[in-house]
Amino acid sequence: MKLSDIAKALNALLDNALPDTEITGVAGIENAAQGQLTFVSNPKYNAAARITKASAVIVSENFPAIDAGMLRSKNPYLAWPRPSNCFTSHLAMPPESILRQSFTPRRSWASTHTSGPT
Repeated sequence: MKLSDIAKALNALLDNALPDTEITGVAGIENAAQGQLTFVSNPKYNAAARITKASAVIVSENFPAIDAGMLRSKNPYLAWPRPSNCFTSHLAMPPESILRQSFTPRRSWASTHTSGPT
């Protein structure tokens, strides 16, 4: 999937990368390789972002420049599940349709179970 398509689906600004960069998977910031996408939202991982081998990193809008491509997002933590699901899902759906889906929280246990005898 092209990095520009991911940026568009996430409403993120593509920075320091070619739009046609092919993304073939996702990985954690410390293990990511060329062709993969990762993210950083915790300042504890800022140093890892500077040396990651990932083709692109989902970062906050004000994240300092790094060598890897960046998808600048208002909230990288909330943006991450969409591409992550795209590459790890076993659903018979094209990746583009998975990226377009919005997150829907599951019902809580309490809402599906009644208290008291049945």
